[in-house]
Formats: sequence, structure tokens, C-alpha cells
Amino acid sequence: MRIPGRLLLSSRASCLSTGTHLTLTVVGIGASFHARTPDQFLLLFFVAVAYARLFALGAGVLQFVWRFRYLLLSTLAAHVLLSSGPTLLGTGWLFRQGLDAGMLMALRLGFSIAFAALLCLLTRPLELSAMLELLLKPFSRLGLAPGRLGAFWGLVLHFLPLVTQGKGRWASRRKQRSGGGRLREALALVESVLEQLLEDARRLSESTQGGRHLESVMLRPPTARDAFALLLSGAFLWLFWRLG
Repeated sequence: MRIPGRLLLSSRASCLSTGTHLTLTVVGIGASFHARTPDQFLLLFFVAVAYARLFALGAGVLQFVWRFRYLLLSTLAAHVLLSSGPTLLGTGWLFRQGLDAGMLMALRLGFSIAFAALLCLLTRPLELSAMLELLLKPFSRLGLAPGRLGAFWGLVLHFLPLVTQGKGRWASRRKQRSGGGRLREALALVESVLEQLLEDARRLSESTQGGRHLESVMLRPPTARDAFALLLSGAFLWLFWRLG
């Protein structure tokens, strides 16, 4: 799966720190999984739209959520077919209670994916790895290595787009070629992706030797904008629970 945030990162995202984006994401995902009433979902919708419009990332969020359409549809179908109670349209295998529960769960998953997409779209891989390292520092006394885990996560986010780009090229080649066999095309894809991964790893190693280490990323300290954003998130939580 391609993460479009590396391409759609808004210049206005720098007005908030990575910690604030992470906090807003956790608040949004937590509220999504606790939403039950139409008023709560409507409030979630307005907050998500405002958050996306603030950084002009509405198209990127919709694209990110659209990639999970089969997950959302399968969740709805599983609830409709595997539930019990009154049936729909006179059938014995479509259940009304399952439809309600499936739509509720699909909405929860959809909003959770949307808020997670905003985090990916507004933060860079090195910022996410640095934030992970900061959050894991208290567990260093238990034997964890926050620096290594953060660097590993940063490398995963760094190289993941290369794999998805190779998959996209393979799909375009399959449209252009009618023959040649899938096995041969798959082997060519693996060879191409490995070459790119090795070349990018060499460049990353050279930049690291030059002094730009993954662990040396400094997170920007909070500002008045961060305090205002966190205050708004607190007001959102208060209103959300009042509507429950």
C-alpha cells in the first residue's frame, strides 16, 4: 500500500509539532471507536473535514480511505450475513441487526483510517521515528532500545514507497503487454525493486556517514499554535461525550 503523505505533505503542516499531530490523531481514532449516535458521527465528520481543509489535504485523505474500501465492505457484509434477528427483504440470510452493526463498524473504521491518514500526510518518516523513540524512552529501563526501534521504523517508512512504486510499474507493464507470462513479469518486478532498494540503501548509508543519523532528528518544541490546537481537541472531546 502506497503512503501518499510523502508526496502530499503540506507546507502549512510545519505550524504544528509532530506531537500535536499525534495527539490529534489519537483523539480522533479514540472518538471514532466510541462513536454511537448520529450526532457524534456528524461531529467527527466536521472535525475531520476541518482538519483536512486546514492543510489542504482533503483529496489525499479520500485517496487513503478509498484504498481500504474492500475492508469496509467486507466488514459490512460479514455483519449482515453472520448476525441474527429480524431479516431484510423477506430473506433468511440478510439480517437487519447485522446491517446496523456493520454500518456502525464501517463508519468507525472509516473515520479511524481518515485520522491515521492525516497523521501520515502531515508528518515525515523521520519525524514519526523520532516521536516513537521519544515515547519508548521510559521503557529503556526494561531492556528496550528506543533508538534502534525508532531507526528501524524510520527505515520501514522510508523504503515502503519504493516497493509500492515497483508494484505500480508492474501493473502498467501488464496493461501494455498481453503476453510474456506472469512468472517472468513477477521476476522482473522483484529484480527491479531489489535494485532500487539496494541503490537507495547505499545513498542512505552515505548520508548517514555524513552525519545525518536517523536518531539525531530533533522534534520542534510546542508553540502557541500547538496549545491552541490541543485546547480545541479538548473542547471536541467534551462536546463529543456530551452528545453521547
